[in-house]
Amino acid sequence: MWREVYSRLYFHVLYPLSEIRVPRAGKSRRILRLLEKTQYWPAERLERFQLLALRRLLWHAYVNCPYYRHCFDEAGFHPEQLVSVEDLEALPTIDKEVLREHREEMAAANLRHRRRLSNTGGSTGKPVQFYIHSQLEKAWAAASAYRGYAWYGFRRGMPMVYFWSSPIDMKKPVNWKVRLHRKLAREYFLDAFRLDEQRMAELTALLKRLPAPFLKGYPSAIYHYALHLEARGVRPPALQAIFTTGETLLPLHRQKIEQVFAVPVADFYGQRETNALFFQCPVSGLYHVNSESVVAEVLPVDGAQDNCGELLITDLRNLAQPFIRYRTGDLVVPAPEPCPCRRPLPVFEKIVGRKNETILLRNGRLLIPTLFPHFFKDIVAVKQFQVHCVEGRLLEVRIVPAGRWSRAVARKIQQSLQPIAGQGVEIRVKKVKHIDPLPSGKTQYVSQVQ
Repeated sequence: MWREVYSRLYFHVLYPLSEIRVPRAGKSRRILRLLEKTQYWPAERLERFQLLALRRLLWHAYVNCPYYRHCFDEAGFHPEQLVSVEDLEALPTIDKEVLREHREEMAAANLRHRRRLSNTGGSTGKPVQFYIHSQLEKAWAAASAYRGYAWYGFRRGMPMVYFWSSPIDMKKPVNWKVRLHRKLAREYFLDAFRLDEQRMAELTALLKRLPAPFLKGYPSAIYHYALHLEARGVRPPALQAIFTTGETLLPLHRQKIEQVFAVPVADFYGQRETNALFFQCPVSGLYHVNSESVVAEVLPVDGAQDNCGELLITDLRNLAQPFIRYRTGDLVVPAPEPCPCRRPLPVFEKIVGRKNETILLRNGRLLIPTLFPHFFKDIVAVKQFQVHCVEGRLLEVRIVPAGRWSRAVARKIQQSLQPIAGQGVEIRVKKVKHIDPLPSGKTQYVSQVQ
């Protein structure tokens, strides 16, 4: 009862008051109310809403961004030609290398005083800097996220524990305004980069102190926390739901997390670069696209099956540096049918993983990122794994054992993977004590593909 009362007090009184110091607060509150309506609009109305936002973005990019004006002219495309989102296919794609080389030319000349620098998480190498329209971009991102949380019963002001981090984020100073905001919002942050006994104990104490909290974090970190509780026979804290993000949610992770905590596990896809935010539907488990903020396309990948392709994003809300047909490097599978829930938002069947974690072997076989998680999910002797590919001819499988390791298990893994890899590929299984995370704090399961 008190939790609901405080949530309403926070959303209707405390959060609006923060607009005095944080102007985006009022905007995100208004946008959230809009998104709560648009998710139930007829599909045709939602498509018109998206097309109008796309048309405005393309005109803005053509008039104010030298890079895009040149690209449009080279492609023989003018914004007034836009009739449907499919017309975007006439334009070239961009990627991280384009961002590095052409950031200033991509930035909008009319928003120089209303932008700030942000950066990618660096999970694929060196972080890339880009501009965001700080007030508007943050407002849409926050509203889209909280709409998804609400599908699982969350409301602003309810306790949320964030179990994640990266050295990139930790370098940012936390001033008194941020601390006050977090206290009033009942947001709690614990660094998941250091997964030791002390950190696990701190997380358990925090979760048990809070009344029915929600937990959000990297799936690998929450998976290790679940293993920690199970191994020590510790009764897990009572949670409302668990939100995973930042990494691909592997089947063995979901299986263990649901088994230990016995609450819904909702995965969602997000990016630092764009406003893309795909939330798992509580009805179907499909991933809903926040089409009010982005246009999502799928670029076919040679050799991939099940209509799997690379995700392209056009961000409709970042005017400071438009992202038009941005190659995310992530592989997705579109859903063949609409979601059975009442929401007309587009859906993806699954988020497969990073394209740079797709292995092309010398014998011509293509191993997609989800292959190894499905392979290892029922092998109880494996706590964690990482596959290292060398020149398309060697797969070194690094295993952190779960306590039942033996040479026979290693031999079985090797023999089972051999027919999948095919002839001319050596399989080498190696036992390791731990697998280090990336600088972003995430875990990479297919590494250093050469």
